[in-house]
Amino acid sequence: MAQASASPARLSAPAGVRPEPRARARALSYLFLGGGTLGLGALVFFPVPTGTDVPGVLVAALISLVAGTVLFAGADQLPGWATTVGLALGTIVISLDIYFAGKIRTNDEMFYVLVAFYAFYFLPKRAAIAELALLGACYAAILALHHEADGFSRWVITVGSLAVSGLLTSRLVEQLESWAQRSGEREAALRQAEAQFRSAFEDAAIGMALVGLDGCWLRVNEALAQLTGYSTSKLVGMSFRDLTPEEDLQHDLQGLDDLVSGRTNAYHAEKRYRRADGEIVWVALSVSMVRDAHGTPVNMISQMQDITDRKAAERELVDRALHDPLTGLPNRLLFLDRVQVAISRIERTGAPVAVFFIDLDRFKLVNDSLGHAVGDRLLVEVAARLREALRPEDTVSRFGGDEFTVLAENVDERAATGVAERIGQGLAEPFQVDGHELFASASLGVSICREHQTKAEDMLRDSDAAMYRAKEKGQSHCVIFDRGMRSRATERLELETDLRRAIARDQLFLEYQPLVELHGGGIFGVEALVRWRHPRRGQLAPGEFIGVAEESELIVPLGEWVMREACAQLRAWTDAGYELSISINLSPRQLSDVALTDRVCEALEQTGVDPERVCLEITETAAVEVGVGRLEQLKALGVSLALDDFGTGFSSLNQIRRLPPVDTIKIDRSFIEDLGRGAADTAIVGAILGMAAAMELAVIAEGIEHPEQVRTLIALGCERGQGFLFARPVSPERIERLLGSPAVRQLAS
Repeated sequence: MAQASASPARLSAPAGVRPEPRARARALSYLFLGGGTLGLGALVFFPVPTGTDVPGVLVAALISLVAGTVLFAGADQLPGWATTVGLALGTIVISLDIYFAGKIRTNDEMFYVLVAFYAFYFLPKRAAIAELALLGACYAAILALHHEADGFSRWVITVGSLAVSGLLTSRLVEQLESWAQRSGEREAALRQAEAQFRSAFEDAAIGMALVGLDGCWLRVNEALAQLTGYSTSKLVGMSFRDLTPEEDLQHDLQGLDDLVSGRTNAYHAEKRYRRADGEIVWVALSVSMVRDAHGTPVNMISQMQDITDRKAAERELVDRALHDPLTGLPNRLLFLDRVQVAISRIERTGAPVAVFFIDLDRFKLVNDSLGHAVGDRLLVEVAARLREALRPEDTVSRFGGDEFTVLAENVDERAATGVAERIGQGLAEPFQVDGHELFASASLGVSICREHQTKAEDMLRDSDAAMYRAKEKGQSHCVIFDRGMRSRATERLELETDLRRAIARDQLFLEYQPLVELHGGGIFGVEALVRWRHPRRGQLAPGEFIGVAEESELIVPLGEWVMREACAQLRAWTDAGYELSISINLSPRQLSDVALTDRVCEALEQTGVDPERVCLEITETAAVEVGVGRLEQLKALGVSLALDDFGTGFSSLNQIRRLPPVDTIKIDRSFIEDLGRGAADTAIVGAILGMAAAMELAVIAEGIEHPEQVRTLIALGCERGQGFLFARPVSPERIERLLGSPAVRQLAS
């Protein structure tokens, strides 16, 4: 027993591998069965001592036997706590057995000691300590109640008591050592955690600071020193207020107050600090509160990561999203935002707001003749000129392509005219771009707003409509928007929508105007002219919808349809035995279409007409803008080319001389109108005829309406013409009747 008390750890099962409940129950059943058997055996086989309470001993023995049997039989079903409770009850039963025996016997005490060993080995520590305490109490009670115990019994009881006390003391010492070990481990873990935190704090790649509740830095790391440009010793004692720009301070103070008051558990923000050198640095700030065991704020931990580069990248992305990459000017999105802000100020200031829509004239010629690189540099120069011509508070925007917009506040109609004049003067001086001297002019539309409820998009739409009206007047014009333009713009939009349907619904048709030999009046060809049978407006002439088709890009499918229809009609006439040529007008937008040559070739192949009987008419301005290359591609198909409305464009004689693919020029009707009555027009027509003869070009005079004009043209040497004098545009059937009619010949002669 002394050995058992000296080394209790050797008898105790290791933590985590304590015997399973079944083994514990079986072992306890053996104790109960053995104890009950010894009790009954003592009554049967040994003399019963005087004073023995035989019924009490018998009851205790029977209880032990019954309990042992139950534990053995139900070992597999009993829960783990049953053995703990059973052992405690068994201890009480054994004590009662000894008490009722009237005399302490050696075998009783030995059995008692075995119970103590069972508790020590089979029970968890806390249950074992409780059981050992119960055993000690029982031993003490027996010693106190049995004064008549013999010497040997007292010795056994004493030794048993000491053994139990030793076991209990050993258990307590072991527990104290365990507590001390755990306390030491906790202290070591705490020291390790403190060391790890110190290392993480000092060596962190981001700025870290221990901050007092007043916002002053109590401790900082080297990363924060590098971030702010101050030394660590200088930073300690400084407040974040010392580095925060004044305009940001209120927001930070509110966040600190929310954190200290407990309204928030942490404060996260992206904020600015001013470095020691004055430079602004952006940081991602995260602040958390450190509280004591009672929840009282003690200090704060602040983490700061440098995000200056990220912020710069974000600003660059925003700048790209809101500015034109070529000129650096605000783009449409930013411009509309500024216009809306300016409109909102009208309610307070009462000052009108003006929006200018600027479209450069003939800019496409620069791109096509000198290349897009030169065109881009010209746009940059134009942007600079516009900024110089305007006030610093005005906004200049590149809207796209060769279009610019201007926002000017406190500008009425009269002031807007002055702004337009300054813009025109700014663009008047020639531009020097890559060794080229270039001239630029612009058409301007102006919208003026006096109502704060107006939308920016509406102002832009109105100024755009006014700009198109200015373009209709010619180059370098400025038009201020009126409400009538809005209705015309609406009608124009409706017309565009109807035109899209007209192409698909076969509402278009062609009429043909004869081309006549002035000597003899024979019809040698016709010019195809498109007409529109509008379901509501009736028959529309080309002048009523071709402009809409040009602006809306519908001119390409419309021109393709005209090309197919005209070639098909020429084929029908050829099959009928008529030897005619056909002239087909090409718009400037069609000429710029890269697929034009393929479209013409496809129409020729599908109809099988002779390309030499097809003449494509283009304006001299379009011919100069598109360049020789495109004209040569068309000529390679075998068709002929004619310059339509000659004399009304901007081209010079030198430019005409450099257009070898052209076969015919058509003198504009404006020169024919006063022919024979005005010396100037007669001289101009004579000069054109002389130039054409020198260049071996055929000439057709347009707009002939009087016989006197025919006689003058013949006298000047012109051989061909067309006009209402001979015939208006008519249907194919009327053309066939005219071919056999002497009326045309009579008019020519």
